[in-house]
Amino acid sequence: MVLSLDRSHDLEEAYNAVADGMDYRLMPLANTLESTSVVHPANIWKFLEEIRAEEHVFHQLLPQVRAGYINVKQPVYKKYKMCQRWLHNVSESYKERC
Repeated sequence: MVLSLDRSHDLEEAYNAVADGMDYRLMPLANTLESTSVVHPANIWKFLEEIRAEEHVFHQLLPQVRAGYINVKQPVYKKYKMCQRWLHNVSESYKERC
């Protein structure tokens, strides 16, 4: 009898079960965990690298929040702005047609 070493399906099911009950504020962390653990299940170093990157961003935002800035925003990349603009145009044209 041979056991499968590919457990990515089990990991994906477990991630989905946890993510469904997760607070919306933790979704960026959940997305990071998904991209590092489901895609590369055996690479602990990649996982630790992603956690360090998230920690770095957190430590940059923390002084701003402590200083009283309420609307601290992450930089938005051009690709996301273009997609958001495209979605807005599609929804507006749909409203005009209906």
